[in-house]
Parts: sequence; C-alpha cells; structure tokens
Amino acid sequence: EALKAKSIELGDKLSHLQFSEGALVNLRGGFSSIFSNLQSTKVSFEHVNEEIREKTDLTSKLDVQFTKLSGVKKNSSDLERKIHDLTVFQNSLVETQGELRIEFIAAVNEAMHETWKNIYPYADYSSCRIVASEDDYALEVLSSDGWKPIEQCSGGEKTSAALALRVSLAMVLVPNLSWLVLDEPTHNLDSQAVNLLARALHETLPSIVRQTFVVTHDEALKEGASGAVHFFHRDKDNGAATIVETLS
Repeated sequence: EALKAKSIELGDKLSHLQFSEGALVNLRGGFSSIFSNLQSTKVSFEHVNEEIREKTDLTSKLDVQFTKLSGVKKNSSDLERKIHDLTVFQNSLVETQGELRIEFIAAVNEAMHETWKNIYPYADYSSCRIVASEDDYALEVLSSDGWKPIEQCSGGEKTSAALALRVSLAMVLVPNLSWLVLDEPTHNLDSQAVNLLARALHETLPSIVRQTFVVTHDEALKEGASGAVHFFHRDKDNGAATIVETLS
C-alpha cells in the first residue's frame, strides 16, 4: 500500500512535470553527442597546447639566436668601422711615406751634389744622385751626355759615388749625431782621388760632420787627419795581441 501510494505520488509529480520518456531519450542522445564532442575537443585542445609549447620553445630559441645575431651585427658594425679607420690610416701612412720619401731623396741628392765636388777629382762627372723606383734605389752620375747608371762607371768612380752617398746620408739622417765612419774609403781610388779625399777629410768634412773615423791601410790618408792618428799592428803568426801606436 505504501509503495502504491508512493507510485501514485510520483505519477502525479511526473504529470505535473509533463515528463516524456521520449524527450528523455532524446536528451540523453544529445548529451552523449555533446560529451563525445567535448572529448574530441579536449584531445584537440591537448594537441594545440603541445603545439603552443613547441612554438614557445622555438620562440625562446629564436630569441636567443636573435640576441646572438644582434651581438654579431654590432660586432660586425664595429669591425667595419675599425676596418674603415685602418684603411684611412693606411692610405694616410702610404701618402705620408711617399711624401717623406720624395723629401728624403731631394735632401740626399742636394747633399750629394755639394759633396761630390769635394770627393771626385775630375771634371767628366759633375754630380751624382739616387733615383727611386717602386721597390729599389739606383745611383747615377751626371756627365755631359746626361745621367749615367753607376754600374757603367769604373771602380774609382763607383767608390767616389759611394763615399758621396755615405756622407750625404750621414748629413740627412743623423745631423745631430754628426759622426761618419769610413772603412777603407780609398778602395779603387787613384792617387789624385786619394789626395782630394784626404784634403776633403781635413778641410771640408769638419764643417759638415763633427767627427769622422777612418779605418784604412792607405797611409796617404794620414794627411787628411785633423785629430788623432793611431797605428794598429800585431803579430798574427804568433797570435799576439794588437799593439796601438799613437802617431799624432
């Protein structure tokens, strides 16, 4: 009886709710479809999340690479600026070197022209000079036919030109030092040239070079000394020490 009464009560409530079993079946079918779509969407959502994580990792790596590339670009700009500055400096150095070379050669040639007449005793060559090429220097003497390479001259003429060059280099390069050291300067010179050199050492060079040291076997150069003259000799056969004798 109690169950019957409960059943009647529930029937009244169902009637009041306008319950339809068919509608319930439809609702359950719709719920199943929605639940299935939800599960599918959830799986898709997980895939999307995985892609987002992958893209985020890739973005982080790209950010690191971009930072590195920015640093490389900055370093590249710095290097380009330094290369530009070095190129400007190199061009300036080359230009300055060229100008200094021209001035140096002109100064040496001017000194050689003045020195030549005090060293070379003859009139066939009136001057000498150095001529610069791209990678070398040449020594020339001036004759009535024009400038002549020193290679075409005699041994004495070559020696005279070499002496003029040495004196001129000493005058131009180290004017404050004012020393000149000559080792066997009379090699290939005849007696007239030796006498002229001795006179130049005694009379002319002291006004140009403060101190001149001459090492020679030619006793004729003693006449050119304006200071001390020393004679060195030793007994080579017996291995004796060098003996120095002051002559003047």
